[in-house]
Amino acid sequence: MDKYTKGTVKFDNLLVMGRDFLEGAYKTDTGFYDYAFSVEAYTDWADPPKKGKPKAEVVNYVWTGHINICVGSARIHLHSPEHDYGLVKQEKKLILLKEKLDHFVAEYKKRIKTPAKKHLVERTWLNEGNTHFTGYTSSKLDENGDGVFVIADCHKAIHWWVYVWLDDKDKIVKDTSRDKLIKQLEDLSKGLGKALKAIDQLRKFFDRELDD
Repeated sequence: MDKYTKGTVKFDNLLVMGRDFLEGAYKTDTGFYDYAFSVEAYTDWADPPKKGKPKAEVVNYVWTGHINICVGSARIHLHSPEHDYGLVKQEKKLILLKEKLDHFVAEYKKRIKTPAKKHLVERTWLNEGNTHFTGYTSSKLDENGDGVFVIADCHKAIHWWVYVWLDDKDKIVKDTSRDKLIKQLEDLSKGLGKALKAIDQLRKFFDRELDD
């Protein structure tokens, strides 16, 4: 029996949460992220007899979690898939998203210094194929770093458009707003890292309850 699914130990609800603001590309921008991950224990009875007392008490563990991302008026909710015991699927989802985000930022910084030879186009589902949830991330960069990064889940999406202009000598024009937008993506990557640590912390709290 998977320890994250059922057991014999009851405890009060466990919760790990956090939040922070994101750098804005413009002074009027408002951006933030918040996350919360929890596990709840409730009692069930195994093989209840027709007469007398039940043979054994079984404790079911329900794991839930999410991370909200808000930029301007756009907001998406990245939640854990169904039956995600131990938040293993949610962890994989956030790791994959962070890897794709970090790759986009790294490729942008390379192309802004030295133009690449071809466009970069990536599209990736964030959830496993056996779920009806359709969260995804996609990105596109041209040779000079102009492009877009997209995160979508729960029928909503946020687009980070990175605009790169060239002057008369085909040199990239400096843009403070573009730099701040990249900083916003880097802040979000750090937030995803904190969310992953929160999942790990919740598991440690859970293990401590089982050991006590």
